Amino acid sequence: MRLVCPRANLNPVLNLVFLPKFDVLLAGCEDGVFSWNLPEFRKEKLNEERIADLEIKIPTRCEPCFDGLAKLTEQLVVVKCVEEGEIYVFDYAQVVQRSKRLSSGKKLVTVELRGQLRWQTTDEIYINVTARPGLNAVVCGDNEGTIWLYDLQKQIDEDARRFKAKPVKILEWPECSIGGSKDEDVQLKESITSGFKNPVVNTTDLSHDGQYLVAVTDNNLVCIWKFSG
Repeated sequence: MRLVCPRANLNPVLNLVFLPKFDVLLAGCEDGVFSWNLPEFRKEKLNEERIADLEIKIPTRCEPCFDGLAKLTEQLVVVKCVEEGEIYVFDYAQVVQRSKRLSSGKKLVTVELRGQLRWQTTDEIYINVTARPGLNAVVCGDNEGTIWLYDLQKQIDEDARRFKAKPVKILEWPECSIGGSKDEDVQLKESITSGFKNPVVNTTDLSHDGQYLVAVTDNNLVCIWKFSG
C-alpha cells in the first residue's frame, strides 16, 4: 500500500507519528499535517494508493512550514513550525470529534492549540522536535547550538485545557576538546564551529529513563549528556 499526501510533489514528508489509540498515522510535511486511518492495516492491498483521510490545520502566524512532529502521549502530539518562536501541542481526540462534524467530501480539520512552548525564533529549517512518552518531556535544539528542555508533567496531570510553558532548562553549546583545547587542534576547531559561532542542533532524543540526552548537529557531531542529581 502506498500512502499519498495531497501535495507530495511540492513538499516532502519530514516526520511520521503513529497513534495506536486511534489507529492513525500522521505525516508532517512542510506545508501541512495529514492523517490516515489504518484500523486493519494488514488487510490493505499492497498495490493500493490512499490519499490522506484528513488534513489537520494548525493555527500559525507565519506561512506554515512544519519540520517537527512527535508523539507526547497517547493522544497529544507536538508540532513545530519554522519562524513561529513556539512549539505547539494539539489533542488528536479533538481532531476525531471535529472530523465527525465535517460535511461530505470535506477533509480539512482546524484544531485549537492545547499548549504553546516558548522556543527560539529562527528561520532555520529542519530542526526536529522530540517528545518522550512516559516522561512527558519535550526536547528541541536550535540554530545556536542550544538545547531546550520542557517538563510538561504538571500540565498533563492537571489535564489543562490550554497552557503556555517555558523551558525548565536551556543547555548552552559546550566547549569541546580532544586531548587539549580546541584552539590547539585546527581540524577539530573547524569541525566544531563550521565557520559559525555554534552549530545547528538538528535532532535530539532522550533515553527512556531520562538519564541521557543525545544531539546531532549540522556539522556531523554526535553529543551525549548525562544528567546528574
